[in-house]
Parts: sequence; C-alpha cells; structure tokens
Amino acid sequence: MTVRGKVTTDGLGSALPLNRPAYGYGRPAWTQTDMLAFRYVTDGQKAAAVLPEHLELDDNPRAALVFYNYGVSSVGPYREAIQQIEVTLEGRKANWIRHIYVTNDNALVGGRELIGNPKLLATIDFDRSREGSSGLFHARLERPAGVPLAYGVFQPQIFEGPSEGVRETWLGLRRVPTLTAGPTPLDEFVLTDVEVKAEEMWRGTGTPAFTGYSAVDPLHEIPVVEPVESVLGINMTLTPAGMETVPVKQA
Repeated sequence: MTVRGKVTTDGLGSALPLNRPAYGYGRPAWTQTDMLAFRYVTDGQKAAAVLPEHLELDDNPRAALVFYNYGVSSVGPYREAIQQIEVTLEGRKANWIRHIYVTNDNALVGGRELIGNPKLLATIDFDRSREGSSGLFHARLERPAGVPLAYGVFQPQIFEGPSEGVRETWLGLRRVPTLTAGPTPLDEFVLTDVEVKAEEMWRGTGTPAFTGYSAVDPLHEIPVVEPVESVLGINMTLTPAGMETVPVKQA
C-alpha cells in the first residue's frame, strides 16, 4: 500500500523551486525608501558592445547609477545599487539593467529568477540620515567588501516637494535552461513597470564615479561622458504596475 502527497503544484506558490521558494507569494512593494540617482550621458558604441543584439539605443544614450535604501519591502529591508541604460526593445522604451547589487538574499534570488535581473550580493553604503560636516550625501558600492566599484556624491540645491505618477520600466533577460539535449532553452525579456511616489524630491549637483578596479564587475564599461542630473528621493513608495514578457527571437 502506498500514499500519495496531498499538495497540488497550484498550492505551492509561483517561485522556483516550488516546494521552497526564497521569497513571498504576495504582490511585492517597497516603502519607506530613499533613493539617490545619478543620471548621465554615456558612449553609445561602448554601451552597444555589452548589450544584447535585440536592443537598440541612441548614439548618446542616457544611463544612470541609482542607489536605494528600502526601509520595508516584501523581502525585508535592504540596500540596492543599479547601473541602467535607456534602450528600445521592439519599439518600447525601457531601462536595461546592466549591473545590479543588493544586500539581501531573498531580493537577490527573486530578482534573478522572476524578472531576469543579474543581481549579486555586495556591500552598499547609503544612509541619507547620516550626519556629516560637509553637508553632502554620498553612496558607495563595494564587491567584495573593501574593493570599491562606484561612488556618488550629491549636494542638494532645489527642493521640488512631493512627486507621484512617475513610472519606471526595468528590463531584464531570463533563461529557463534545459538539462538534456532536448528542446532549446526558453529565453525571454521581462519588462517590469513600477509606479513611484516620493514625499520629498531634491535636485542638485552630483556625478557618479567608477573605479575600474574590477574586471569582474566592469561598471566602467558604461562611462560617464556628461552628467545630466542628480536626484534625491525621500520616503518613497514603489509598487509594480505591470509585467510583460517578450520572447527572444533567435537570429
């Protein structure tokens, strides 16, 4: 006599692996969040050299180095650093995530598995409540700890008050691999729309700097040609507004 299991796969959630996912099943959100964003023009030819062939970009594309300090989220509090580039996928504008780092295991796994973002663990220093005699805000990315990859220094100048109705579109690329010589792997782009609100927004002077110390984490391959703007967001809320997959067309 044998006994079968009682749990259906539908009851196991929506994450990999189904029987022990690293992140929750509910709708994700991020609140009590601070952001420090450094937007700049980069070199189109250098950026194209590290982009998938399906993406298009301008000759002088916009890029950004963005730091987040998430106070509360569906995977807990953590910090994040993103290097992104404005691209076009089949006529749709989005921010391609070139590099992304977090300080939280669950955020790492969820971002990689679910939306194809190349998240890695790193040491991220960003706390806008820190006092200092300079009157400046700063953020720093290290991987491994003690090896600096990027910095950002910001001087607030213009208070713009609250902000809402802003939408960010992030673009990742994920693969569902095969373990045998059977069908080809499933490759697809994932577009994630996120609604962003902030209680306070400040604009000011700032620019990112990439050290170039590590060939393993070559953020310097998307260089700063010209700073565009620097922004500090305080007590932000980010909520997903939609998600879409686009199959990768084989050449």
